[in-house]
Amino acid sequence: MLSVYFKIMMLLFGTMNSTPANHSPVHHHHHCVQEIIGSEVMPPTYYNESEIAPPPDTEEKRIKWRADDKLTWDDFQAYPDYNDFQIAALTSSAISYRYYCMDDQLHVTVDAIFRKEESWVKPEAMTPHYLEHEQLHFDITELYARKLRKELAKHKFRCYEKWKLEQICNRYLDAWRAKEKEYDWNTSYSLNEPKQREWVFKVKNDLLDYNDFEIREPVEPITPLKYTPSVTIPIKPIQPLKTGKKK
Repeated sequence: MLSVYFKIMMLLFGTMNSTPANHSPVHHHHHCVQEIIGSEVMPPTYYNESEIAPPPDTEEKRIKWRADDKLTWDDFQAYPDYNDFQIAALTSSAISYRYYCMDDQLHVTVDAIFRKEESWVKPEAMTPHYLEHEQLHFDITELYARKLRKELAKHKFRCYEKWKLEQICNRYLDAWRAKEKEYDWNTSYSLNEPKQREWVFKVKNDLLDYNDFEIREPVEPITPLKYTPSVTIPIKPIQPLKTGKKK
């Protein structure tokens, strides 16, 4: 018997900001998305991952946070809302956690996700300064995904204890949303450049503090080259041919 459920909760927040003389008026919204994908499997041999994994076309529109994979404006693929003259950029990030039951234990994975199909930017906002601000929103999402991974690693959940798992997840998700909002308010949506630099430095160091809980792609082992010792083969000198007259 296999039962699968999928639940998405969204929180949208953002406000307008004032504009210093050295920047054009650009306002931001940050779209926070919580994704929970769960399944129960009995027995484990009937587990079908395709039944809980997002469809392939959805995966192509999402970016999982990776240290060497920074956002570019090309990742903001939704069509801008030109009816809203106050917002020039909107980014959508998500903390996604999935779990399934095997051997009477819940197994959980947590990812920080950037959602291309819900993120957009107008031409006037396509500057390195604003892109750095949006990247840090994604970095904060990854920071709280790592904090959640660390907390979940302390626990073992029986398959009937999904409520305990979600209780912990909701606590960290609430903290994440509050931190994203605090970041925008403290930096005046990136327009307070000294504060923006402070946040970049702080989040970078916080990520290092939780470095053990970063998801890293497996590295293919390198097959060492076999060492073949050189062999010296002695060469005998060639004897000169004997010459003589035929008798």
